[in-house]
Amino acid sequence: MARDLQIASSRHAGSQGSNATRGKHWDALGFQGEDPSTDFRATGKLGLRHVSHFCQAHPIYATRMIKESGTAAVTIEGPWYPFALCAIHITALLLTVVKLGSMQRHWLQAAARDPVDGVAALSDKLFSYLFVRCHLDWCEGVDKKEITSILEFEVFFADFAAYIQRDLQTRHRENDDFHVAALKWW
Repeated sequence: MARDLQIASSRHAGSQGSNATRGKHWDALGFQGEDPSTDFRATGKLGLRHVSHFCQAHPIYATRMIKESGTAAVTIEGPWYPFALCAIHITALLLTVVKLGSMQRHWLQAAARDPVDGVAALSDKLFSYLFVRCHLDWCEGVDKKEITSILEFEVFFADFAAYIQRDLQTRHRENDDFHVAALKWW
């Protein structure tokens, strides 16, 4: 698991990069400790897949988001959020969306097109869209001075997740194809 993450994140670690599977250099990407694999407990390989795919498929966004998130600062001063942990939270949000049945029609259509790769591609696209959307919402909150500290990340993310879940459920009930349009953005 750590090897896959090393490959995906190597270009984003900058001067703090390292080939070690454990070490302080993982803090610069927003992991909680020296062993990034322990942060994937809640989402497992799907969480790793999403982070890896995002970093590999969207390297410009990943680099920009790592920089703008302020992850490398690792301080309680100022507004920043942990890039990697935010990504893991997004995967957990997607798992909740699946359990709630939101977007069921889209999942079934993706599976009908291609039982393995279709669902994986939809999952990756939706993750990427939500991750960038979360980042942009965070940046907007910081710009408006609504967010002033890392300590506000959990509340911010809980509000973001609740909004996304309500939005997806409403649009699913109304048979709205917003998701398809949003995913075409990628």
